[in-house]
Amino acid sequence: MKILFDTNIILDVFLARQPFLGNAAKLFAKVEQRKLVGVLGATTITTLYYLISKQLGKKETKQVIAKLLNLFEIGSVDHLVLKTSLSLDFPDYEDTVLYQVALHNQTQGIVTRDRQGFKKGTLPVYSPAELLNSLNLFENKGKR
Repeated sequence: MKILFDTNIILDVFLARQPFLGNAAKLFAKVEQRKLVGVLGATTITTLYYLISKQLGKKETKQVIAKLLNLFEIGSVDHLVLKTSLSLDFPDYEDTVLYQVALHNQTQGIVTRDRQGFKKGTLPVYSPAELLNSLNLFENKGKR
């Protein structure tokens, strides 16, 4: 399964944000184990660098970004993605851009804690707990 990760899920992991860390870390582990293909928007990387460096400093943040670049596919944010995003009636432009990245990268959905930001789209939107349940059901089906 290929899923776009919203920025908030990655922040939950690297900033150890409670009570969200548990499920976010489990999803991150699924990407590390190659049981899930994770996609991040290119703009997510720059946003993460900015926000994480405020708390962890430049050196540690570069290590975080290097890890993300090794584990996740990075979806381009190009002219087409930005222009198409302007034509959609999502409440937040950043979410619209990430939604377009998800579409252009043929993902099967988006994982986020901000379901409202993506409700006008047609892709499935999962909370971390919902995605974990779906993945566990899929894995258990394969064991039968």
